[in-house]
Amino acid sequence: MPPKAATSSGLACGNRAPSPEASKETNIEAAAAHIEQYAIYVHGAISNAKHESSKKTEAVLEYIKTHYTDPDISLTTLAATFFYSEGYIYQLIKKCTGLSYTDYLSGLRMEKAATLLTETSLSANKVAEMCGFTNVNTFYKAF
Repeated sequence: MPPKAATSSGLACGNRAPSPEASKETNIEAAAAHIEQYAIYVHGAISNAKHESSKKTEAVLEYIKTHYTDPDISLTTLAATFFYSEGYIYQLIKKCTGLSYTDYLSGLRMEKAATLLTETSLSANKVAEMCGFTNVNTFYKAF
């Protein structure tokens, strides 16, 4: 007598149920594929976050380079301008430049002052004022 078209397990005649080992391999392969997709997603998210952080840092540093002559520029004004905390602004600058905010700003000012002093006939007082120094004595000490 020929076998039935389907067994009680619902398998067609001649088809075998997958072995437990084959089922484990399939599950492992599926899990590995899911893990790989998740890793790709996480990598993309991290890359996007780094890119956004880089854009933020570039914007803050560009602002400082443009406004270093303003004697009132501070972490407080930067925080208000960019809607970040002072601590976050400080960390962005430190991470990108390796310098504190104060050292970075002073470096920009000193660099510009050195250029003005060597390439123009402006007085030291005028150069100090043009570079954002409010106290000429501080400017003299810095040089």
